[in-house]
Amino acid sequence: MKTALTTLLSIWLLVGCGKKEATNPVIEKAAQMAVKEMTEDEKRFEEMKTFAKKGIAEAQFNLSLMYHKGEGVQKDDKEATKWILKAADQGHEMTK
Repeated sequence: MKTALTTLLSIWLLVGCGKKEATNPVIEKAAQMAVKEMTEDEKRFEEMKTFAKKGIAEAQFNLSLMYHKGEGVQKDDKEATKWILKAADQGHEMTK
């Protein structure tokens, strides 16, 4: 009886007491990526974005080009501008 009660309590806590918990965007993104096979361009884009977010100027410059050309991501000139300016702020040679 005690084991059954402990099991039920554990399940109840894991499920979240019936409340819908806020979703984690990182987990959602991982789930979406698992559902569809990523193209090579999409893989390259995700890798470049990881390095760009870490402040690597070359990655920021390359990410801006990928957004501008729509390589691995939907074309977005606003995002392209954002990343080229970040690269320029760090003195990236191609932005001079």
